[in-house]
Amino acid sequence: MPPPARDIVVVHSSDLPIDHDYTARLHGGDGTAGLACVLDATRSASADVVILAGDTFDHHRLPPALIGRAAALHRIRETILQKQRLSIPP
Repeated sequence: MPPPARDIVVVHSSDLPIDHDYTARLHGGDGTAGLACVLDATRSASADVVILAGDTFDHHRLPPALIGRAAALHRIRETILQKQRLSIPP
């Protein structure tokens, strides 16, 4: 007997600026706060896919530390999602 079908959960976000100026000022200096919020929603929804469309980075001259922080947010949340799928406590 085939396994029961299940819905695929997709989280979509667009025009999510990661920057060290405007977005950072709105979020107490954290220019990645919007990305963190979307990734948290992805985890809460147990999403299978996250799509970041439109403008993600404000421009190509961002400080390397900010780009590294955005990448780290993704890696941390991906690790949590993998553990949840495998039923491993965090």
